Amino acid sequence: MLIARKYNKEKLENLSIVSQSEFVQLYKTNSMNINVKHETKDEVSIVYFYNYRDKRLKREDVNMIIDSIKADMEDEYNYNLILIVKDKPHSLILKRIDNINNNDADDIDLKNLNIQIFYHHELIINITKHERVPKHIILDKNEKSKILEQYKCTEYQIPQYAINDPIVKYYGLKHGDICKIIRKSKTSGSSIYYRIVNKNVAI
Repeated sequence: MLIARKYNKEKLENLSIVSQSEFVQLYKTNSMNINVKHETKDEVSIVYFYNYRDKRLKREDVNMIIDSIKADMEDEYNYNLILIVKDKPHSLILKRIDNINNNDADDIDLKNLNIQIFYHHELIINITKHERVPKHIILDKNEKSKILEQYKCTEYQIPQYAINDPIVKYYGLKHGDICKIIRKSKTSGSSIYYRIVNKNVAI
């Protein structure tokens, strides 16, 4: 998933050679966490595997995790914290995370932090490899502007993706990001269309 998001491929491929038994041991001791930089953007992704004797993630745990990485956060980078948990956290925790992601939190020094939650079952299968999932290409700002100009439309006129759509989560997309989607067709060979992420739309 991180490779698909274009984070440091060499470092991630080195991590992929960890055996299952090594992974289980690292997971049990809360040592299987990943810190990797993006290949082209000033971004850092931190993957945190939450495993504390099957306890449900609590607010103080989130604060502890944030505090543990805050000291190493640099102003020139944006940070994506990916929390991997077994069970759905309490709604108050999810609200706290939404506030941080929308820059509504009291912590000014968290303005460059974005938090995502993944559950174990969401990472068992790579959904982008499913035969019914078309190819997605994430457009950069320049490509996005060209598409809007080409079709003489606004962002509101493009078909939308919910912010919690599995594909949106997989690629770590944010509000306003546009995907170019290439779908195979038996009649025309392939068709291309576009979808934009809207945080105000939910599945």
